[in-house]
Amino acid sequence: QIHPTAIPGDDKLRLMSESARGEGGRVWTYKDGKPWYFLEEKYPAYGNLVPRDIATREIFHVCVDLKLGINGENMVYLDLSHKDPKELDIKLGGIIEIYEKFMGEDPRKVPMKIFPAVHYSMGGLWVDYDQMTNIKGLFAAGECD
Repeated sequence: QIHPTAIPGDDKLRLMSESARGEGGRVWTYKDGKPWYFLEEKYPAYGNLVPRDIATREIFHVCVDLKLGINGENMVYLDLSHKDPKELDIKLGGIIEIYEKFMGEDPRKVPMKIFPAVHYSMGGLWVDYDQMTNIKGLFAAGECD
C-alpha cells in the first residue's frame, strides 16, 4: 500500500494518519509564486478527499514530473493552519504531537510537509492451502495468499 501523507525526514518517511485530510487539511504547493491547491483544481467534486492512490499519484506528479515540490524537493504542504487550534488538538492531537516532535514546527500555525511513502506490501506470493509456495519445502507466512 502507498500512503500519501508521510512526514519527510532526513533518514526516512514517517507515516502520518490520513485523518488530517479528512478533517479539512488542504494539499498545496507553490506554482508561479502562488499557492496551488492542485487536488482541488483537478478533482473539484472531491478536492483533498480523493482516494489515497489518486492523492499519491498527484503529489508524485507535482513533485517529480513537474518539479514543483517545496524548494525543489519531493514534498508538498498539507495545511491545517486555517482550522481552529483547539479543534485540532481534540481531533488530531496525535498527528500534531508527532509532527512537532519530528519536524520542530507547529501544524496549528504552519503547513505540514508531506510526501507519499510505502505503507506495506501485500500478497505477491502464490501459496497452496498449507501455505507452501511452488518451491518444494518453502513455506510462506504473513500477508500472502
